[in-house]
Amino acid sequence: MPKPWPSLLLILLGMVFLIFHLYWKKKRKNLLKYGEEAEGTIVSFKHGRDEPVIHFVTLSGASITKEYDVGSSWYKIGQKVQVLYDPADPKEFTLRNDNSTFVVKYMILLIGVGFIIFGVSELFNF
Repeated sequence: MPKPWPSLLLILLGMVFLIFHLYWKKKRKNLLKYGEEAEGTIVSFKHGRDEPVIHFVTLSGASITKEYDVGSSWYKIGQKVQVLYDPADPKEFTLRNDNSTFVVKYMILLIGVGFIIFGVSELFNF
């Protein structure tokens, strides 16, 4: 009889992906619902990659310049973007019309579900 730990490890890994997906989805939903909006500008890209660095000013006047956590190759330096930020922590932000987060978020979900299905099928020899 094969050892079950590789299958259990796949199931656990799949659950980690699912938890990450749910966390990210809830975070974005909260920003869309409770976040404050500001106009931001793409000022550079981190280390020449596709991860834009965005500058915006909060309603309270704080100047924020931070890398956006999801890279997108279609942004250009100087481009204006709509930022939704957490008023309690303005460094936590998302872009209002960013579809790349949608794609990445659901890729993570599909990978997680795939690991779980594969792990369960291996565990029960389906």
